[in-house]
Amino acid sequence: MKDKDIESEAKTAQSVVKLEELVTSKAMRREYLENLVIRPNLIGKKTIGNLEIHQNGLRFKSHKGQFVDICFSNVKHCFFQACAADELIVILHFNLHQGIMLGNKKVNDVQFYKESGIAAEDINFKGGRHKLSDMDELQQEEVERQNRKRLNTKFL
Repeated sequence: MKDKDIESEAKTAQSVVKLEELVTSKAMRREYLENLVIRPNLIGKKTIGNLEIHQNGLRFKSHKGQFVDICFSNVKHCFFQACAADELIVILHFNLHQGIMLGNKKVNDVQFYKESGIAAEDINFKGGRHKLSDMDELQQEEVERQNRKRLNTKFL
């Protein structure tokens, strides 16, 4: 890295205000959402993990062992976007009073989302794919609707 990059990272890290610590709950049964993606990414492309709720905030634990803590006192706004018929993802968006460090960046907005289904199917697939009958398509659509409803309920 260049000296300028190191200096700018150090300056950004110094500008982050020390926030209160997350008080983890020791309950036997914790509420959490599985296999969510965090935006902006911590490292690499997609960072997938679980979002747990605790006494005074949320903790995102990635499958690679990294974690991000968000205290409720630091949340300015929280938005929930349900998965509608034409949407493919469910989103929880947090706008923060004070920025937190994610990787090397200071961010004021953090999103957690989960895809509810397959984004696209390859209709030009030349393999041994069989044509679905009308009943199969109706059953598949019903399963997708139930999955979206279950995911919306769990997020809410």
